[in-house]
Amino acid sequence: MSHVGGLTTGISRESSGEESQDGIQKLGRMTPRLGSISQCGNVFAQRLGLGLRWLGGAVRPVGYLARPFGLVTRPLRSFAGQQFDRHPGARDALSDMWEQTREQIHWYAASTVVHMLVFAAALLILGAIHFPAPAAPSGFVPVNDDVRVRPPLEPIESFVAPLDTSQLNTDDLNNPQFKVTSQGNAGNDALSDRGGGRQNAAGPDGGGFGGFNVQATGPGPIVRGGGGIGAGHGFGDQPGSGGDGTGFGGRGRKGEMLGKYGGTKNTEMAVIAALNWFARHRNANGSWSLSRFAAHCVGNPCTGPGSAESDVAATSLSLLTFLAAGQTHKSQGPYQPVVNQGIFWLIKHQARNGNLAADSPVAQMYAHALATLTLCECYGMTKDQKVGDAAALAVAFIEAAQNQATGGWRYVPQDPTGGDTSVLGWQVMALHSAQLAGVPVRLTTLDNAKRWLGSVCKGNYRGLYSYQEANEPTPTMTAIGMLSWQYMGMRPDDPAMVEGKQYLLEHLPDNGRRDTYYWYYATQVMHNLMGRDWDVWNHQMRKTLIEAQCHSGCAAGSWDPEFPTLDTWGPQGGRIVTTAFSTLTLEVYYRYLPLYQEGGSASDALAPR
Repeated sequence: MSHVGGLTTGISRESSGEESQDGIQKLGRMTPRLGSISQCGNVFAQRLGLGLRWLGGAVRPVGYLARPFGLVTRPLRSFAGQQFDRHPGARDALSDMWEQTREQIHWYAASTVVHMLVFAAALLILGAIHFPAPAAPSGFVPVNDDVRVRPPLEPIESFVAPLDTSQLNTDDLNNPQFKVTSQGNAGNDALSDRGGGRQNAAGPDGGGFGGFNVQATGPGPIVRGGGGIGAGHGFGDQPGSGGDGTGFGGRGRKGEMLGKYGGTKNTEMAVIAALNWFARHRNANGSWSLSRFAAHCVGNPCTGPGSAESDVAATSLSLLTFLAAGQTHKSQGPYQPVVNQGIFWLIKHQARNGNLAADSPVAQMYAHALATLTLCECYGMTKDQKVGDAAALAVAFIEAAQNQATGGWRYVPQDPTGGDTSVLGWQVMALHSAQLAGVPVRLTTLDNAKRWLGSVCKGNYRGLYSYQEANEPTPTMTAIGMLSWQYMGMRPDDPAMVEGKQYLLEHLPDNGRRDTYYWYYATQVMHNLMGRDWDVWNHQMRKTLIEAQCHSGCAAGSWDPEFPTLDTWGPQGGRIVTTAFSTLTLEVYYRYLPLYQEGGSASDALAPR
C-alpha cells in the first residue's frame, strides 16, 4: 500500500511494460489540464481569498462541507494511484501540486458558499426594504424639464346634488370631505387674519373703506374691519385700524369665508375636482398646454383643445386656480410639487426685459399679464424673494408696454392700434395684485388706464363699456371696465357703478348663453359690491357652473367648452381656459375679500349727471 498526497491507494507492481507505457501517455495528456485547473484555482484564490481572509476564523467550519468531495472522487483516486506508483517521477510532481491545492481547498469551498449566502441575503434585503424618497427641501426648488414618472391621480367622480343656501349649515362646511388643504396662517405673515393696514392720514375716512391708490405704500382698497375706520394698506398683513385688508389673507381661512360670502360644500367639491383635473393634465416640465392636454388622458381622452397656442397663458391660468385655493410652492398641501414646478417654469421663461410671454406666437400681452398676475399672487402669499424679483420685472414690462397716447394695451407692447378694453383689464388686474403683494407700481400707469376707460364708456351715466371706442357696449366689456374702476377707486354708489351693475343683472349666467370669461369678471364685480344683488348673481352663477361640470371619466372636474352649449371663448381657449375661468369663479368666496363694505342695494343712488 502506498500513500500519495494523503490518498490511500492499492497498486500492483506486476503490470506489463505496455500498460506502463499507456499509463505514461495518459498521464502526459492529463497533466497540462490539471496544471491549468491548478493555475485557475490559484488566481481565483488570490482574487477572492484576499477579500475573505479576514473572515477566515468565522467561516473556517464551512470548509468542512467540502470533505464529502473525497468520497465522490474515490474511484478516480484509485486509478491515479496505480499509475503514479508505476512512474515515481510523475507521482512526486503531482503529489506536490495536490498537496499545495489541498492546503487551500477549504478556502475555495468557503469562498463559494459565503458568496452564495451573501448574494442571496442581499437579494432578500433589497427586496424587503423600502427606500423613501428624500424630503423636498423647503423653499423654491428648481426642477428639470425631463419627463418624470409621476404616480397617477384618479379622477374624482363623487358629486352631490346642488343645495340651496338655506340647506347649508356649519356642520356641512366643516365636513373634511369637502375641504382642500390650505396653507393656514401659522408662520406666514401674508396670511394673517387681520390687517387692513396702518392708518394713513392721506386716505379718506370712509367707515372702513377707502379709495385705491397705485402707490405701493399709499392707501389701498380695504373693507370694513371690526370697528376699524380710515383707509389702510391693502396687503392683508398689516395691523391697524383699517380692519381686514383685501390682500390674500382670505386664502388662509377658507372655511370661515366660504359660507360667509355665499359658497357651499358643492362649490368646494367642484373646486376640488377641478384641481384634481388640472394636476392630471399638466406637462412633464410642469407647464400646461391649451391644445395638448389630452396627451395625459387615461381612457377616453378629453375633448376640446384650444386653437390658440400659449403654454404661458395655460400655465398661468392653471396655477391661479391652485393659488386661489391656498396651494403654493411653500405650502404643505397636496399640490405643492405641482405649483412649485409651474412657478419655476414661468420664471425660467422670463426674458431679461421682464417679458414672460416672449415665445407666445400671438397676443403676448394677454399671456404676459396672466403670468404677472400669477407671480404677484404667489409672491403676496409666500414672500419668496425670487418670485418677487420676477414679479417686479414683469410689472415694469407692463408699464413700459402701455400706449402712452391712449393709455391702453393691446396684443404686443406699445401696440400702435391703441389698445382694447379686454387686454387692459388683465393689465390692471395684474397691477392691482402687484400692489396687494407690495410690488411697486407707478401712479401714472393707472392714470393712463383711466383715460382709456373714459374713451370707451357709454350709457346714460357712462357706466357701460365697449371693446374699443367705435364698438357698442357689451356685458363682458362692461364687467371688465367696472372691475378696473373698482380697483382704481370708484365708489360703489357712483352712478356709473350702479348703472353697470344693473346691466350685469340683466345678463345673469345661463348655460343657454355660456360665456365663462364674462362670468369670471362679472362675479368679481358683484362680489365686491355684495348685498342683495350679489345674492341674486351668486345663486344663479353657482347653479349654472355646478350643473355644467363634467362628473365622470378622465374629464371629471373639468368644464367642456362645447357642452351643454358652446362657450363664447371655447374654440380659442378650449377646455383649459373654460375650466380655469369656471374654477376661479367658484373660488371668489375666499380668493379676495370684498372690496367695499357690505351693504344693501345701491340702485336708488342713480341720478343724472
